[in-house]
Amino acid sequence: MTNELCQLTCYERGFVYAGTQYRTFCFCGNSYNTLETPIESHCNMACSGNSSQICGGGYRNSIFRV
Repeated sequence: MTNELCQLTCYERGFVYAGTQYRTFCFCGNSYNTLETPIESHCNMACSGNSSQICGGGYRNSIFRV
């Protein structure tokens, strides 16, 4: 998984947001919730398809508008 692949997948399916999580997962949606106090360090896992990118963390999504 890469952030670009997830964004493209969500865009092609008509969604507004893409989120990568736990190195390999991609989620799509038209809205998202935020933590009361987001902590950037929780998104600390390298993408399985590109280790120079961050793809979320454990139960944490890196969110992108597509």
